[in-house]
Amino acid sequence: MAKPTENAIEVSHLTMGYGGRTIMRDISFDVRKGEILGIAGVEGNGQNELAEVLAGVRAMDAGEIRVNGKELGRSAASFIQAGVGYVPADRNAVGTVPDFPLYENWLLRNAHYPQRHGLTDLREVQAQASAAMRAFDVRTSGCRERSANLSGGNLQKFILARELENTPNVLICSYPTRGLDVKAAWSVRQQVIRAKEQGTGVVLFSGDLEELFAISDRIVVLYRGAVIGEVRPESAVPQDVILLMMGGTV
Repeated sequence: MAKPTENAIEVSHLTMGYGGRTIMRDISFDVRKGEILGIAGVEGNGQNELAEVLAGVRAMDAGEIRVNGKELGRSAASFIQAGVGYVPADRNAVGTVPDFPLYENWLLRNAHYPQRHGLTDLREVQAQASAAMRAFDVRTSGCRERSANLSGGNLQKFILARELENTPNVLICSYPTRGLDVKAAWSVRQQVIRAKEQGTGVVLFSGDLEELFAISDRIVVLYRGAVIGEVRPESAVPQDVILLMMGGTV
């Protein structure tokens, strides 16, 4: 297991507005390598926007994001090249393209896809996707299946398989078990824990306090677009987080 010593990602003074209102206000935190940082909050307090900024799919107005000590640019490509994996809240419309076969979805956010003579090596892509799908127990007819035909649990396992294929430096997980049955949710959590054990810094957004307390090393709480507090699961109770979620103090 990796020891959480060095920072995988450092977030400094993130600020973002939209439609004349402030969505995120001066957000700062860090996540060490081999650590899971849970993000809690009542929905609508900036979680979705923060996840998108951390994954490079939404631009911030001010602030700085560093991965392994290197400041990232404003393009999604810079985040992908820096090894930032992303499991979005919407696995159907954002995490995959429903009409694409799975092997084509395998190429999304992939900076190291197989090439041959300067062209995408589709045969190797299919082999790579198929091997990962077996390892993650993605149950389907094969990598040529349309992603729209997968159940929520199998689709989420596929997305995790894709994002963890190259052992990312950072993994942004936005509500990864929402809508899944108990067995699929357990499988997803085990893969997130495995990523942590391999040294990835994980940022886990979840509305499930039991989940956050079970697998997070620390939990920060968002309230009205700002970090209002931080707790450690071993020395706190869910009621502490609920109080912070409502704007209180502990």
